[in-house]
Amino acid sequence: MATALKTVEGFKQNAVVGGTPTPFAYDLRLHIQRELEEMSRFRTHIGLIDRLNTCLRLREGAYDATQLQAIAEFGGSDVFARLTTNKIRGGASMLRSIFVQGDRPWSIEPTPVPALPDDISGNIRQLVIAEANSAAQMGQPVSMPALKKRMDQLTRAAQEQALKQARLDAIDATRYIDDLLTEGDFYHAFNSFILDFCTYPFAVLAGPTAVMKTGVSYVNGTPTRVRKPVLKYRRVDPYDVMWNPGATDIGNARVLERWRMSRADINGLIGLEGYDRNAILSVLRDYGDRGYTYREFFEQVHEDAQNQGGLFYAQSSIDVLCYSGAMSGRDLIEYNVPAPEGEALDPDLDYQLQALVCGDYLLKAQIDPDPSTRTSYYSAAYEPVSGSIPGTALCELISDVQEAYNATLRSLINNVAMASGPMVAVNRDRWQAPADGEVRIRPWMVWEVDSDPAAPAGEKPIDFYQPNLNAQELMSTLLFFQNLADEISGIPRYLTGSDRVGGAGRTSSGLSMLMSNANRTMTSVAGGVDQNVLEPLLSKTYMLVQLTTGNEVLRGDEQIVARGSTYAEKREQDRMRMIEFLQTTANPVDMQIMGINGRATLLRELSSTFLANGEQVVPSEQEMMALAEAQKQQAAAQQEMGGGQPPEEDGGRAPPGGMPGSKVASSTPNRASSQHQARQTDNASRTRSPGAITRSTRGAGA
Repeated sequence: MATALKTVEGFKQNAVVGGTPTPFAYDLRLHIQRELEEMSRFRTHIGLIDRLNTCLRLREGAYDATQLQAIAEFGGSDVFARLTTNKIRGGASMLRSIFVQGDRPWSIEPTPVPALPDDISGNIRQLVIAEANSAAQMGQPVSMPALKKRMDQLTRAAQEQALKQARLDAIDATRYIDDLLTEGDFYHAFNSFILDFCTYPFAVLAGPTAVMKTGVSYVNGTPTRVRKPVLKYRRVDPYDVMWNPGATDIGNARVLERWRMSRADINGLIGLEGYDRNAILSVLRDYGDRGYTYREFFEQVHEDAQNQGGLFYAQSSIDVLCYSGAMSGRDLIEYNVPAPEGEALDPDLDYQLQALVCGDYLLKAQIDPDPSTRTSYYSAAYEPVSGSIPGTALCELISDVQEAYNATLRSLINNVAMASGPMVAVNRDRWQAPADGEVRIRPWMVWEVDSDPAAPAGEKPIDFYQPNLNAQELMSTLLFFQNLADEISGIPRYLTGSDRVGGAGRTSSGLSMLMSNANRTMTSVAGGVDQNVLEPLLSKTYMLVQLTTGNEVLRGDEQIVARGSTYAEKREQDRMRMIEFLQTTANPVDMQIMGINGRATLLRELSSTFLANGEQVVPSEQEMMALAEAQKQQAAAQQEMGGGQPPEEDGGRAPPGGMPGSKVASSTPNRASSQHQARQTDNASRTRSPGAITRSTRGAGA
């Protein structure tokens, strides 16, 4: 198996890019080599590897070597209670219900004041001038306040229309970005990220990264195998990522990640922009069969704990170092890194560099076009620590409780074993041992003993002693530690399906209140994922799409809203309020105000909250307008056949006091006729029944 990166002399001798020695290849690879060694020493110095190993053992339910030795010296059971594993499982399931299951945990929304088109102000000004000239020609006076009022009116109308269009564009942009995330396995990677988030001191998600993906596309009606670039998202193993000393945010740090790739993965890099095809082919030729590894810089304890260390590298895995970080323009010019198309490197500015190294070959050296100059790595911690990328892991929060719980459980098992039967004391001078010397105690066993006249009175040749059973006290202690773990972790047992709930949890309303409080704790934890992972990752994806497609898909005047931590609860509350609003407005008076189109808008919004294709249940606004036009034409045809006048258009909204399709002027006779008819009905009812006046009065008061 090949060794890791060569020494400085080895770099100078074997520096190859595409098989041809170039000066900048080994210079840049030497820079990455120095960064690798420095980051490896820093990670060991802060004890991060030991913390990762501890968290992994707690999740897997295994003692370390020191604890096993101490338990062996004491004797007894070496059982490990997976209290931490249960908490990790519960926390991960709650976070998945927030982010992965159900509604999308993010959205793209327009800004409060969308930008108007560049020419709209000029068009409004020209329209007002034309109207003023027309009024002047007709001899009507035109004042400056009137002109200003007219311009403000048109500007507000344009802003309302722009906001309406911006909302529609935001829906299209959300669907477009969601399609990219789905194709790039974002939700699958995010699901794995959640497990790391609940296990280790930090969890890392990376992307978007361009890779070539093979698929099937129809060309002239024939299915054809094609390769196309897609944006890929991936979960990063905490063991495989490093950063520079002093970094407080992984987005602004210099990051090195080990990619463990197969031949197929290396082949997927061919044809991508910024990659050296000849270097990739050289890697496949030199390392494709025997593999290449950087194991001496990356600890493999976690692989050994999962029994996959040797097996993984037996499959010819190829390690590739991915470097991402800011570098000065002066160094980039010295390393001869090409500048972005149409730009020139400024020696005094920093640029975001992405470089890939595998053994003797530099596969990629490219400047990230994202103007935010942040890396494509995003990290979060279960309990963040200010000024540090790693935080406090869930495993570390309850590690002391887990240790005490294990000790108590071992004591319980040892005590039950000791008290499971009597201990026997035998007087060897009076007891006749079996011929084979082996004592087997069984029911109805006959013991043969010798008499001893000199023995003290009451002395027994064989005596039995029953050890005390302290199981009840030890089980109470275990329950105490379970409750303590619930308090510290913020993940109560009843959230994972336990039926042992006391106090307020014995009633449905009390249990609902307890679960609501627990969800608030997890909502606070999920807020860190929203802020540190989802928002920057989606913003970078949005920026990359905008740079590559222009304004064909995205407006640019939109904002990413990550709402996983609050959206689920708020969505349910909004849905219930909308249902109440629909029930409240289901009366003729409110129908006259909002009209059919307004009612359809409410139904369309409500159906989209709990149906996958809810927008298809209620006709769209265009379909409603077409239906209203058809009804208008039908009514006009009927009026012509009857010799009447067709109804006038009302815009789909009823005037105050009138039904949809009526005018304000026509509402007064209808109202008067209705009142006259009501008075006649009321008088008739009074004549028929003497008690009707009282009943009608009570009914009116109700």
